[in-house]
Amino acid sequence: MRMSDTLSLADVARLSGVQRPVVSMWRKRPKAGLGFPEPTADGRFLAEEITAYLEATGRGNNPEVGRDVALAGVRSAHGEAPLEDLLTLVATVAVTGRSLAESDPEDLLDLVEALDPDDEWLFGELQAADIDGLAVQADAVIEAAWSPVEAYEALRATPRFRSTGRVAPGEELSELMASLARVMRAESGALVDVAASATDVIVRAASGDEVPDDLPVVVAAARSREARRRCAVHGIRPRVVAMGDDWSLPGGSVVLAALPGDADAAFDLLDEVAVQLGPDCAAVVAGPASVLVDAVSPALEARRDAFLREPGRSLAAVVRLPQGLASGGGREHMALWLLRPDAPERTWVADLAGHRLGDRVWREGLLDDLVAVASGVRERSFAMLHPVPSAKLLAAGGSLIDHDVAVNAQIPPSAGDDAARMRQLLDALAAPAADPFAGLVLAAPGSMPARFVTLGDASRGRRVRVASGARIGTAPPGTTPLWTSDAVASAVPLRTDLLTLAGTYPQAELTEPDDVVFTTAGRPRAVVDVVGGAFVAYPARVLRIAPGQPLSPRAIAAAINALTAGNTAWRSWPLPVIDADPAAADGILARVDAWAATLRERQSQVEELRRLVMRSVLPGAVTLTENRSDDVKGE
Repeated sequence: MRMSDTLSLADVARLSGVQRPVVSMWRKRPKAGLGFPEPTADGRFLAEEITAYLEATGRGNNPEVGRDVALAGVRSAHGEAPLEDLLTLVATVAVTGRSLAESDPEDLLDLVEALDPDDEWLFGELQAADIDGLAVQADAVIEAAWSPVEAYEALRATPRFRSTGRVAPGEELSELMASLARVMRAESGALVDVAASATDVIVRAASGDEVPDDLPVVVAAARSREARRRCAVHGIRPRVVAMGDDWSLPGGSVVLAALPGDADAAFDLLDEVAVQLGPDCAAVVAGPASVLVDAVSPALEARRDAFLREPGRSLAAVVRLPQGLASGGGREHMALWLLRPDAPERTWVADLAGHRLGDRVWREGLLDDLVAVASGVRERSFAMLHPVPSAKLLAAGGSLIDHDVAVNAQIPPSAGDDAARMRQLLDALAAPAADPFAGLVLAAPGSMPARFVTLGDASRGRRVRVASGARIGTAPPGTTPLWTSDAVASAVPLRTDLLTLAGTYPQAELTEPDDVVFTTAGRPRAVVDVVGGAFVAYPARVLRIAPGQPLSPRAIAAAINALTAGNTAWRSWPLPVIDADPAAADGILARVDAWAATLRERQSQVEELRRLVMRSVLPGAVTLTENRSDDVKGE
């Protein structure tokens, strides 16, 4: 199936990630003035027209439908076998910058041979690939995925390449490990991929605007072709060492490893990790909970105990993670170890097995706790981790997380307090809301052709300035507004201590009034910082409009918030150009925002009221009855 080929309605449903009846509904209900494409004579639909329709309307649950159509075309035309060749060709484009369809195969081979003269990561694969037969398809996949890097990762995410037969960290766990590694690594430290087991984590940790181009990366493995090829695709030039060689790391390095499911192989790998833990280094290890934290056989328990008692490999933190964090979404529980060379008096433990997959609260809380442990901070309130004396943990045997820990007791609520709060909420909800548009008169004197400029073009033309937020670890509490990705998504800033952060991150800029703060995490979100003076934490970014430009901060924020999930290529985002008075247009949008804030507040009050009813009314602790005092007499 090429872009010129046809799709059935079932194909459309599969590619867009919806059920078949949903597609039938789309045919009956136009969106944004766009009707569903007409079928061909055989009752099927042109793939190119379906792709354009889905991208224009935003319908479906697959933001990469164009890429997937192109990939499906390769499968249809050539079967599954050439997918490995396709991955090789996409990697070639990434490292050479040359279009395949416009390049001579021999020239491509010469270019790759110059980059890989000893055939250590790509040249042999390219020699064996069907360059002529797959060049057009590879270019199509790259074009649909926006870049060869994104195309490469999309191909690797297909079941064909994901089914490795080993238990490996999935996307969310890899991102957690990457975030932890970025914060823990000192400026001169390296990231170490032990046995090429944590390359997912490495490429995530090395991505981002604030990561230096010369980030030291070490791949410690005897056989590392795929890891080195993937690093090269992402612009990473790793130092490669053999596991058994004598090599050293700079201070502040972070060693990363993902353990296999086989217990003996896992501890063999752990031994290799421990060897590289220098005085100022740390290790982040992920693996099956059945190996790292659960009660195990006597033989395995003896080996785990011996490993943890060895000097220079102390367990600083151990966490049993929720289900679903393994690659492919398997149900096996994963676990996380934080290893340090020093011997702490306490080990911090957590059992998060009952938490929901994808819950940002536990993820951010866990990351903050782990950063605090890695940094040696103890005098803080931990959200997820609990201290256990290290000696007790090692002496107890069995599960590493099955220990009694102190839990702060909560004061039970009273029925009287709940009744009083419910009265306040009911009074607030009964009061009429102010009309932000009161006194305005509507008229329609003009035409409606809209103009847009991409964020990338606006930035290059100095119409706007975009700056990344600072990479911070745990934010100390305080009074200064703090915009994180989650805060932007909720439109409510957190609060932090400015003096502490300013001392640690002196180069960080505070927001100015009417700056737009946006993020690509999860889905595109933006908020206008009306007051200014806020600290911004990466991956959130700040957009500042240059004086005199026909742009509105609230219009930009509204346009970003209307984008679909998965649209992370922020330089391609369209910004509306204001042909009317920008200040007047922004003032109208400010009124809309004020109304939205009022509705959010009321919705929050309704949700709180519902919680109180569930807690107090359902058990009968609080009652609500009809007031009969005003009944008409004589009834």
